[in-house]
Amino acid sequence: MEPLALVLAALAALALTAVAWRALQRRVADSGGAPKFEHMTARAFESLVGETFRSQGYQPVDVPHGKLAAAAGQLMFRRDRMTFLIECRHWQVGKVGVDAVHALQRTMAARGVSAGFILTGGRFSREATASASGFGIRLLDGPALRTLVRR
Repeated sequence: MEPLALVLAALAALALTAVAWRALQRRVADSGGAPKFEHMTARAFESLVGETFRSQGYQPVDVPHGKLAAAAGQLMFRRDRMTFLIECRHWQVGKVGVDAVHALQRTMAARGVSAGFILTGGRFSREATASASGFGIRLLDGPALRTLVRR
């Protein structure tokens, strides 16, 4: 493919991303600032989460492909010399249990990450809440996540 064609294709992709992002922002604004996570695609939710964390001073981490690459539904960010693994897979789950906390803790240990977040549009079980703090995992349920996104 010619270099000009590659540049044009990249610009078109960037324009489509910008249009999609503006549409998502309008949808959030139209709902009084409270996005309807259950109606979002996984990609739209991850994009919203990424932009939200960037606006809070977190810097995205480029993870190389391979054994330690971030899996689908996971984002990595740095802030204040710490690396955070952000689990976005449970955005449509009504109640997230302790198994999600343990799974994230194992993934964090394998990647050498000391802190993480699990996000959901729903709620967390008591067991998940009790277990998370011992692993350096912060849980953001629907109301907390909506508040963070509105900022």
